[in-house]
Amino acid sequence: MKHILWVCALFICATASAQEDYGKRNAFSIGYGMVTSPAVIDGFSEILPISVNGAQANLKNRSNTGAFIMNLQAGKRRFKAGGSLAFQRITQSATDNSGNSYGTVNSSFFTIAPRVDYYWTTGFFKLYSGIALGLTFARQSYYADHQNKTFANYHLNAIGLETGGKISVYGEAGFGFGGVLNIGARCRF
Repeated sequence: MKHILWVCALFICATASAQEDYGKRNAFSIGYGMVTSPAVIDGFSEILPISVNGAQANLKNRSNTGAFIMNLQAGKRRFKAGGSLAFQRITQSATDNSGNSYGTVNSSFFTIAPRVDYYWTTGFFKLYSGIALGLTFARQSYYADHQNKTFANYHLNAIGLETGGKISVYGEAGFGFGGVLNIGARCRF
């Protein structure tokens, strides 16, 4: 938990520094992403090996919240810099080979990453691309057992479309912790 608090403090300091460097064109956005890299990784591997009756458990009935994303950026005209926070939860049932249920496996993913965007067009309709590189803090729990892992993660935004002025909506297509598709709202101040 201390590591997450330190990383959050560094994130806030980096974002504040970006605001000083780039002037008063700040933006805060919240969004929701689908088909994320943590979900894909969790689908192919387990952080915590789970055994039921001496054998590897089967994980079924997967439930995924998708990624909830917050961004804070500053910049002038075409370049924007700042940071992203993302959270996602995945739950699955642990079963034996006969299909008997033995509890729930909960996986949580918290990502923090510096982000840079380039705006191809400005005005009411904006096209942009960007990249964010950071760390994902993963925690998987099964009853009293839990394991924490930290791994490098990214989000590559191949193309984003934003429409609006001070209050706008956006959609992004890419891949990473933000999802293959993410949508949201942005406020400029």
